[in-house]
Amino acid sequence: GLQRWHNEYNVRVLARPGAVHIEDKWKLLDAVAGDGAAGAGASVVGTPDDMVAMVRRLLLTTGGFGCLLGFAHDWANRENTLRSWELFARYVIPEVNGMLRSLHASAEHVIANQDALMKGAGAAIVAQIKNTPGAMDQFAITLAQSGRGPSAPGSSAAASAATAATAAT
Repeated sequence: GLQRWHNEYNVRVLARPGAVHIEDKWKLLDAVAGDGAAGAGASVVGTPDDMVAMVRRLLLTTGGFGCLLGFAHDWANRENTLRSWELFARYVIPEVNGMLRSLHASAEHVIANQDALMKGAGAAIVAQIKNTPGAMDQFAITLAQSGRGPSAPGSSAAASAATAATAAT
């Protein structure tokens, strides 16, 4: 679609100044996307992350702007065009507008404190299992089925499961 749009419309129909027919589709893509078009990001062909990076570059270059205008050319079929705009809405807009900052900060906190958080979560789960009637027997069955515990429920199995559960934390 890009090659037809450029060669047929920009060059032949509009006769845009400086626009020349480009036969190699990859050279044309490079000319309008990424570092092409003097790095202005005239087009983005890639992932949502590529688009986020382009918008951030544009923000740095211009010092900020109030609106980003997207054109819908017929470079792709209808389904792929709709999918592209869906990806833009789901991933690019929230990232660029800062709507994901708290999510990213939370993930970084969990990563930085993973050992302590997982140990606490494991201890809480074991405490619930120990304090819930019948849960130890069910836990023993689960351990037996996974090959990591006693083979049958019962008082000795429950005691073994409790030991296994405590060791797992």
